[in-house]
Amino acid sequence: MEQSRSFLSLSFFYIARRLWYRISIFFHHWYVDGSYFFARQGIHLFLNLEKTLAFRITITHLFEPLYQDYSIVGQIIGPLLRLARLVVGSVIYIFLGGIALSLYCIWLAVPIILLLQAFLAFINRP
Repeated sequence: MEQSRSFLSLSFFYIARRLWYRISIFFHHWYVDGSYFFARQGIHLFLNLEKTLAFRITITHLFEPLYQDYSIVGQIIGPLLRLARLVVGSVIYIFLGGIALSLYCIWLAVPIILLLQAFLAFINRP
């Protein structure tokens, strides 16, 4: 009888330890690996935007005329068009960055919300 009680206590601790290990692995995967994924995807998004919008190049050549047109009209219109391109690019960067940040915050909150709902349902059961 003593041997079976010892076996039951050992198996209970083994199962509890494995459960704790699996829960910790889940949270590590969700938060750490998920954060790395979102960071890589965010960097990839902004690199592709930079290829499309050429924001840094536009800042570098802001006060130069377009297509090397050094006439008075070219020197006036060139910086204005580049400035407009920078404003539109900034709006696109801010908009997409906000969407990416919102999705990341939702991603971080999902396990906490689900655990909180489960806990509240357990507390408020009839």
